[in-house]
Order: sequence, then structure tokens, then C-alpha cells
Amino acid sequence: MDPTNNYSTRENTEQSALSSEHRHRLKLTFDRGQVISKDELDRIRLNTGEFISINSFLSSTRSQRKALEFAESALCQDLECVLFKIKVDSRIKAKPFADISRLSYFPDEEEILLMLGSIFRLESVHYDKEQQIWMADLDLCNEDDHELKQVFDHMKKEMASKTTFISLGNLLSKMGRLDKAEKYYKRLLNELAVSDPYIADCYIGLGIVAGQKGEYDLALMNYEKALKIRVKALPLDHPHIAFTHRNMGLAHDATRT
Repeated sequence: MDPTNNYSTRENTEQSALSSEHRHRLKLTFDRGQVISKDELDRIRLNTGEFISINSFLSSTRSQRKALEFAESALCQDLECVLFKIKVDSRIKAKPFADISRLSYFPDEEEILLMLGSIFRLESVHYDKEQQIWMADLDLCNEDDHELKQVFDHMKKEMASKTTFISLGNLLSKMGRLDKAEKYYKRLLNELAVSDPYIADCYIGLGIVAGQKGEYDLALMNYEKALKIRVKALPLDHPHIAFTHRNMGLAHDATRT
């Protein structure tokens, strides 16, 4: 049975509503705020004009303000804020996207979810002095593009099940389906090898679920497990480590209220 079967009909309805709402608009723009290391920013700048593939669900928003708030809230020393401007031409054949704001646990985020397996062309990267943030322009690619057809076919065959389960857990968590999200994270933990780097992602997911349930001590325990794995595998200025510290700080603050 398809694990997404319980909510797929509603999700498809939301996607149809989004398409209908913007039927008269051929081109749409969504925003994603993110913090990345300086080294990662340099790599992105060097790859301007190239393709970027996404092997998980990609969260974005219709609100540039929300995207900026998210990036700025996660900013730490030695990291850079980046606002990704994602442009979608509704006339092309591309991976689907859905407005999940009415299904989300956080409806005010105006969240748009882009399908795992999406491919984008990185059009430009520049620094906006007025907003003091890096701007990166991405175009969602056409699946019928001859240059990319083999890439899309390969991704359909090789998409890792562990990535899919983590993405599904993240989606369920955002929708407030916490018990189901927890189920997928725990299932993946039982299947992964001890040295698999995705174990840290599972603990982060379990920490977020526990925090949303108000179980802050359990959330902290899971974040600490993730942090131990990440500090061994990643440079200390990596955004994933900063993100883990941020979540731990939020959980600590919640235990005091």
C-alpha cells in the first residue's frame, strides 16, 4: 500500500487549487530562505549556469518575508544567508508542486512543497546590498528537455528509499501528523547501518516531532544524538551543525517556560 495514501487525495486537491488559482499566470515565483557555509556558497557561485538536482521534498513559500525570516533566524557566525528565488513556468512538463499551507501544522508559512527529484538551472547568484543577503535565481527545468532526459530517467530509477522515508517523515511532521512521522523515522533508524550519515537526519526528525508534542527532554536527547554524529562527520562551521545547535537552544528555552 502507498504510505501516502491517507492524505494523497487532499494533497492533490490542494495542488489543483493552486494551479486553478494561478491559471492566468504562466510564471510563478516561490522563495526559500537558507543559511549555508561560505565554502558551499563559493561552490554554488562557481556552478552558475549549471543544473542542481534535489533528492528530497523542497520546502519554499509564497512569502518572501517568511523566507527571509527563516534564513535570518538560523544565521550563525561563519554562515551566509541566501534567498533562493524559484521560478516555475506552468506551461512546461516538470515535477509537481503543491500548496500545503492548509494542510500544514504552520499555515501562516504559506508553504509550497516541490516534489523530490526536481531539477533546477542555477541562473545567477549575486549579493543584494540593500537587503544584505545573497540572492540565487533558480528555474525549474522541463522534464522533456533533451539535455536532461537521461538525468530524470536515472533519478527515477536510483532515488534512494532512505531519502524518500526521511522526506516523507518531514512532510508528515509539517502536516502535524506526528505519530506517522515518528513511525517513518524509527523505521529507517532500524534499517540503516550504524555508520550511515542519514541516522543524524532521523534523530533530528524525531527531535522535531518530540518538540511539537511538548516532550522537550526527549527532543533534546534526539538532538544530542544527532549532534554527536554530525560533529564527527562535518566541519564545525557546517550549517547542519548550526541548525542542530539552534534546535537544541529552542528546546532548552521551551523547558524553562
